[in-house]
Amino acid sequence: MNTPNEQNCSADTTPQGAHHAEASIRDSQEAYISKALLSMAELTEANWQKQMRAAKITWHKLTDSELLRSEGQSQKLAGLVQERYAIPRAEADKQVASFFRNYWA
Repeated sequence: MNTPNEQNCSADTTPQGAHHAEASIRDSQEAYISKALLSMAELTEANWQKQMRAAKITWHKLTDSELLRSEGQSQKLAGLVQERYAIPRAEADKQVASFFRNYWA
């Protein structure tokens, strides 16, 4: 017959520290992802300044001011492309995705 402590241990085969370790790993991963996304955002902003010329060639109807305001964000850029070229949003999204694949690869 099991003692009360043995019964509790047999019901939960995972050591107590494992839950804490999993939470710690998850927190570390989330911190790493947040830091990586921030670095990517800074890199994206710097790269956008350089890639604006290619965007201007691709969408000559967009002004430099509009391209600057888009900050290289795909949603903003797609909205501008949709508006300026009077095309469906899906087409604008497709063009912007293609642009980023070709020029930011």
